[in-house]
Amino acid sequence: MKKINYLKYGLTALMMAFAMTLCYSCSSKISGHAYVELAGLKWATENVGAAKGVEAVVTDPTYGCYYTQSNAKKAAESWGGTWTLPTKAEWQALIKNCDWTQTTQDNKECYKVSDKKDSSKFIILPADGIYYEGDSIVRLQGRRGYYWSTDNGRGLYFLDGPQRVDYFNKNNGMVVRPVTK
Repeated sequence: MKKINYLKYGLTALMMAFAMTLCYSCSSKISGHAYVELAGLKWATENVGAAKGVEAVVTDPTYGCYYTQSNAKKAAESWGGTWTLPTKAEWQALIKNCDWTQTTQDNKECYKVSDKKDSSKFIILPADGIYYEGDSIVRLQGRRGYYWSTDNGRGLYFLDGPQRVDYFNKNNGMVVRPVTK
């Protein structure tokens, strides 16, 4: 009886190790940061946190780091490798070529942005809000998302409806989602 249990547990452990190896080998990373290929680019699966050597306008313990546009590019590039800030056109391609579904993750309102042909390929864009220049707090957290692009004063904006790229004050604090080719 004990031999069967040992065999059962041994096989279970072996299967778990094999599954973890498969998952790890499927995990795609550049400079230690995971990505998903969507709309012709590799999109990071997370926003930039505290970037080494790049000052954030404000850091919120729940929602993360907010950068001015001048620091946003440096923050994305702080990941090393070929990571950079998306352009206006790259955000627009993501809007046009992917399915956007409102969802909640970790008690935060988000959009799940998935490949139209393969829904297993997706990123989550939290509605992290915005830090308006001269304000003392981050506003609209959990309700609206604001992400910088490389284009002069432009960034992705979303609320309950359509997503779009719009103009913003370059000194506002917004989050950064890096891309690479």
